[in-house]
This record gives sequence, structure tokens and C-alpha cells, in this order.
Amino acid sequence: MSHDNNHKRATTLRSRGEAARVSNEELFFDLVYAFSVTQLSHYLLDHLTLMGALQTLVMWFAVWLGWQYTAWTTNWFNPGTLRIRGVLFAIMLLAMVMASALPGALPSAGWCLRCASWASRRGAPSAC
Repeated sequence: MSHDNNHKRATTLRSRGEAARVSNEELFFDLVYAFSVTQLSHYLLDHLTLMGALQTLVMWFAVWLGWQYTAWTTNWFNPGTLRIRGVLFAIMLLAMVMASALPGALPSAGWCLRCASWASRRGAPSAC
């Protein structure tokens, strides 16, 4: 039984001996975050003040943290496995919710941004 668990865990990690190929899931993941950056740029265009720039910076930091944690996860774990692919798609869904909440994030939809950001940061490293 212990041998099966070690084998299952080993297949979830990416092989360190060979070059990693980017999967379609990872490319879609990057596209979701590109949408987030587009939403941030629209927010900044609608709020061209120093306060608007600071608010955009705060929201960008939340987006960047989500991208960073998930990119780290896909660098260490194989997104070709069903478990990691499921985690990746769940985080992409949360990132889409977060991106859609960005234009109205401060103050009216801030709860949506905070919840999606928190969940995506907690889900990536701990689910693997």
C-alpha cells in the first residue's frame, strides 16, 4: 500500500531530468491572466488619478500573486495529471471571477475580488 502511494505521488511531480513542455492548459491559464491585466488597464483608464493608479496597483498585486502561485505549482507539478489539471481549472475559474470583478472591485465588488484571490492562493500549493 505504501509503495502505491509513493508511486502515485511521484507521477504528480514533473520530471526534473527532461525539458518541460508547456501544455494547452497552461497556455489557457496565461490567457485568463492576460484578461485580468486587460481589465486592470481598463480600470486605470477609467480612474486616471493618483488614487486610481494606487488602486490599480493593489489589484494588480492580487492578480500577480494568483498568477505567481499557480505558475509555481505548474512548474513543480505535472499539469497532465488529472488531479493537477483539476486544480488548475478550478484556479482558472476563480481567476475569471476575480477578473470579472476587477472593474467594480473598489469598493462595491471588493468582496468578490478578495474571496477569489484568497481561494486561488490557498488552492494552488495546498491541493497538490
